[in-house]
Amino acid sequence: MIALFLCRLLVPTEATEQGLTLWLCAATFALAAVVFFGSFKFQSVISYRPALPDLAIGLMVLGHLVSGLHVLAGSGNGRSALNMMWEWLAIGVFWILMRLLVVRKESQQLLTNTFIVTVLGLSLLGLWQHYYWYPQQASKFEQLLEYTEQTAANEALSQDAKNEYKELVSQFGTDVLTLDTPGRMSFLARVKASVEPIGLFVLANTFALFLLVALLFVTFDFFNRANQLSLQTRVSMGLIATILLFCLILTKSRTAWAGTITGLSTYFVLHWILARSRIRISIRYLMVAISVAGGLILWGMLTGGLDPQVISEAPKSLQYRLEYWSSSLELLQDHPIFGAGPGNFRQHYLRYKLPGSSEEILDPHNLFLGIWSGGGLLALLGLCLLIISSVAKGIQNFQDNDEASVPPSHSALVLKQAALLIILGYAFTIASVFLLEGHLDQRLILMGSITASFSVVLNKLGVQFFMRRPVALAAFVATVVHLSGASGIEMPAVVLVILVLAHSITFSEIQTGKEIQLSEKSLLSASLMSLGLLVGSLLTGLIPVQLAQTDINIGKSMLLVRGNPQLAKRYFLSASEADSLSPEPQQQLALFYFQNWRNSGSRDDSEFEQAVSHLQDAIKLDPFAAGRYRSLGNLWDAKAEQSEDEADAIKAVDAYQDAALLYPNFAELQAELAMAQQRANQPATEAAKTALDLDELNHQYGHTDKFLSEDVRKRLKQMLR
Repeated sequence: MIALFLCRLLVPTEATEQGLTLWLCAATFALAAVVFFGSFKFQSVISYRPALPDLAIGLMVLGHLVSGLHVLAGSGNGRSALNMMWEWLAIGVFWILMRLLVVRKESQQLLTNTFIVTVLGLSLLGLWQHYYWYPQQASKFEQLLEYTEQTAANEALSQDAKNEYKELVSQFGTDVLTLDTPGRMSFLARVKASVEPIGLFVLANTFALFLLVALLFVTFDFFNRANQLSLQTRVSMGLIATILLFCLILTKSRTAWAGTITGLSTYFVLHWILARSRIRISIRYLMVAISVAGGLILWGMLTGGLDPQVISEAPKSLQYRLEYWSSSLELLQDHPIFGAGPGNFRQHYLRYKLPGSSEEILDPHNLFLGIWSGGGLLALLGLCLLIISSVAKGIQNFQDNDEASVPPSHSALVLKQAALLIILGYAFTIASVFLLEGHLDQRLILMGSITASFSVVLNKLGVQFFMRRPVALAAFVATVVHLSGASGIEMPAVVLVILVLAHSITFSEIQTGKEIQLSEKSLLSASLMSLGLLVGSLLTGLIPVQLAQTDINIGKSMLLVRGNPQLAKRYFLSASEADSLSPEPQQQLALFYFQNWRNSGSRDDSEFEQAVSHLQDAIKLDPFAAGRYRSLGNLWDAKAEQSEDEADAIKAVDAYQDAALLYPNFAELQAELAMAQQRANQPATEAAKTALDLDELNHQYGHTDKFLSEDVRKRLKQMLR
């Protein structure tokens, strides 16, 4: 179970709704089936004591299932919803396993140690990314742009250049090739400006959450036991805290910084108000800690890791979040019971996005609005209950002077066990990636070796990490503060960290309350149910998603790199057959037939009709995605331009109007609508004025990626004369 938890830290949890982590769901269900059947077979006694967090997690999972079924009934993207439903079921099963298996101090400490050492390894990766990987990526992307421009200009490439070009396309993806020149320049600017450590995630804010939790664990453990530790142990723990802190600083995650400060303050304030014992902190260590933190901040500023804008633009960042929250609340007012549905926030959000707002966000950047949007009112109620019950229990621990939770110095736990679990977690991740994607991730192999070695070295130095329940409360509060302004509550890895903290707060070997012992019949039923979940997740989740994504990727490569359209078509058709819920294969087929139509000199209308048909099928599978209606408008627009038939132009207008209803505050879309209306001899002044007004707002707020071209602006202004 701990190894599976570590696997969540080794894959991009942000890709959950695309189904890229469904293999971890299947592994969780398989583990549950084995645990329950093993207990039934060998007549092991499994018991637990019900607690409020059980009800809270149950409501969160149930809310996502109910909202997901609502989406599957026709109110959104069914593939994203189903992927998220399996993820939340896996989260619920993980909670059950943790409640049943992590019942002794040794297992609790083992979980703590493996988590801290794994995050330590990821923090070193983050520092490497900051100082080496990002500059290297910028250089490679510049080379990719150069090759792309040479290819577009029909310039001959040497064989070595062709091989390097294919390798770069494989690394950055074929989507880059579809961008226009301004889009490529904008992407390059983002690559050069991005220097924040991300670990093995996609977003620095996500990585920052794990860093702050590990940092609080190590910091409080050090201060609580400093007088009992040897010099080499104190030095080792201080070095570990320094690495974690520096990596956290470099993420530039203001919400994580605020969470860390809040977590520290929570511990000391509650200890001062509620605990019966005095806070035993050496002034010497405190001054060293403050000096080190100040030195790291100064070093980050001098080396370019931090810039004044991190602080000066904090008000602007808060303003953006207020815009996100305001629009999200409007969305939820229209969908109060079920929310937007799991994995369907963005499609609905664009309808409510404010005119001057910057990003087309994937979630509300707030844990309460995020959980409400994904799982409806039931999930929101569950989250509130989890927070209230965990904080209340944590405060009670302070009042009870939780010294009993400090493990004895002769604890049998050693980091050698953690090393074995880290090896298992990395090995399982590497093997799964190899089976699903067909390549060995050398980065994971290296990271696994380094992280496991850390465990062995720390064990030889006598370094172990112990966590008191009040420390878990401080980390829990820090996490809630961070997620109040950041993405993550719909990401499984983030949710599992919250659950681990909640369990740590309520954990005690000396428990009170009614104990329920699972009967043999219950164990067998639980095993069969877990097996059913495993089969279901494979047949409706992992297998179709993986087959479709593999076929789409191969098809894109065949089309854009190898220039073999017929083979590309075969793979796109195979993808549509493999996953009938996903709109992506239909979208790719539409683009394929449209390109064929254009390549034929716009003479073969059957190719165009096929393109329209497949795009309409994609729209049916994702009915609230404005981009798909816009693509349909682009198709009819191209047809009208070629045929000069007013009927084709009217169809383009209809598609653009459907898109504009779902995304009204998009300047480029309004401009396309206005030009299509002009071609169809319809009044275009309203759309033209809206487009120009939105473009002015984009210039005012500096949203360079949304600026209209000067040519388009001139055409729109002519319509208003």
